[in-house]
Amino acid sequence: MTRAKIVSKIITNADLDGDLDVDGTTNLDVVDIDGAVDMATTLAVTGVTTLSSKVGILGTNDLGLGLHIKEGDSGVTSVSTDADQLVIENNAESGISILAPNDSASRIAFGDSDNNKISQIYYNHTSNFMSVDVNNAERLRIDSSGNVGISSSSPVAKLDVNSGDIAISSTQASDNGDLGEFQFWNTTNAGSGAGTSFVNDVASIQGQMEGTGNNSGGSLHFYTKTDGGAKTQQMTITGAGKVGIGVSSPQELLHLKDGDIAVGNGTASNNAVIGRVGFSTDSSNSRFIGMESFRGSDAANADLRFHTFGGDGDNGERMRIDSSGNVGIGTTSIQASAVGKTLQSSGSLVIGGTIQNHQTSKAVIEHGGNSTNIRSYGASAGTGQLTFTTGGGGGSADTERMRILADGRTIIGHTAAINSSILGISNRNATSDRMFAVHNAGGTSGYFNQIAFRNNADSSTIGEIVRVNDASVSYNTTSDYRLKTAVNYDWDATTRLKQLKPARFKWIVDGDDAVPVDGFLAHEAQAVVPEAVTGTKDEVDDDGNPVMQGIDQSKLVPLLVKSLQEALTEIDTLKTRVIALENA
Repeated sequence: MTRAKIVSKIITNADLDGDLDVDGTTNLDVVDIDGAVDMATTLAVTGVTTLSSKVGILGTNDLGLGLHIKEGDSGVTSVSTDADQLVIENNAESGISILAPNDSASRIAFGDSDNNKISQIYYNHTSNFMSVDVNNAERLRIDSSGNVGISSSSPVAKLDVNSGDIAISSTQASDNGDLGEFQFWNTTNAGSGAGTSFVNDVASIQGQMEGTGNNSGGSLHFYTKTDGGAKTQQMTITGAGKVGIGVSSPQELLHLKDGDIAVGNGTASNNAVIGRVGFSTDSSNSRFIGMESFRGSDAANADLRFHTFGGDGDNGERMRIDSSGNVGIGTTSIQASAVGKTLQSSGSLVIGGTIQNHQTSKAVIEHGGNSTNIRSYGASAGTGQLTFTTGGGGGSADTERMRILADGRTIIGHTAAINSSILGISNRNATSDRMFAVHNAGGTSGYFNQIAFRNNADSSTIGEIVRVNDASVSYNTTSDYRLKTAVNYDWDATTRLKQLKPARFKWIVDGDDAVPVDGFLAHEAQAVVPEAVTGTKDEVDDDGNPVMQGIDQSKLVPLLVKSLQEALTEIDTLKTRVIALENA
């Protein structure tokens, strides 16, 4: 051990194995102390001081392995072994002050063998902001107004996150479990600090699990409260992107319950768009598809307009509902109606009111008084017609089912008049389906007139098809005695009957599959019973097409009955003569 040399109360070249007890002021140059140092006053060291044991200031070092500044006993008996080089202790509040001029800065730096300042906590006294550097770059800043910026050196809000995300995580594992939430509080009349009971939790956004496991889904739930009310869930966004307002389990992309949607720009400008609900077909939203409300000359004059996209440069208006409730499709000038409302479609459809003049290439539906009219105007006089079309099903093309021609003839199952018929029915399906069916569900017994034929003079019935009951039908033609004159019961039927030529023949249309049938040739029967046959033998129309004759074989019944009666009379006469001969 080297003895200390004291020169004018200055110790030089001291190497002490024991304790150093200094009662006054001592200046030490280079000191190496293996024992404890007890200073009653001031110790000034101008050189390097090496301490091989713990150092206690203001008290005994009984915590940590380095410097322990102990102003009072906190009651703590140990410190963490990974943070024990500097310990500050007191029996009240403790603190560290880092002081600098008001035009300078203060910092706590962290370094390693690769970088002696890889991170720091920095305070700028000029601008009064604090920042945190990590990995040689500023990551967080709190400015003088209390705004916090994450990756932002100029935060513009209480929390400003630049080019990054905010994550709230939870170990929740149950379906519909709470993952965390953003809460909004009104603390005006409440205390602050941990454990305070806040009564003004006014709104929150909560994340919830959808399902369980590591690959579960998630949903967002939005809560608000009315003044004096309880906080209630108002909106939900499911993991599938469905939004529910007023409903917690939305079934569609937007599901509203018991509410309205209002769109407005909050201004009172005339001749301007008030609001829009739009849909876009591209990412630039340059193609407006949707509806807009347009305010006209005043608040009471507003239209609802509908737009679709018809190609580049064509985001045109397609339909408009004006302030009077009239609807225009493909037109912006809607004709007002004196009766009811108008539905007008670009020269093709008008509903409501009355069209005063005949139109060209238009279809019109009118309603006035107690009647509704459907009109069709062709490109020229007498060419307007109505067609009725249905879908073929399964993605097949639409098919015309019925047509009403300009002259009033009606065609079902065909597109042209059938033999100039007023009503023509054609079976396009080439099946055994009925062409025409009449059903009367009025009862199960009694006569029901299904089809009646009337004359032109007084519209009296001249024939009818009658449902007798659920098993039979009667085909009637008028035969009332009051309609007949010159009634004669004495005429020769047998001679005429013998002139009829019943024949067996095959129908040409049946081809090779034809079978013989019984009947008459119309022109041959016409010579005997003309009222039973229609048409003329070998008749053709103006185009040279044959006009076929027809026969109503029921008209032969009177001739057959009279001939049979004559035959029976003759038989009775012969029988009388035979009996007389046998008795002679």
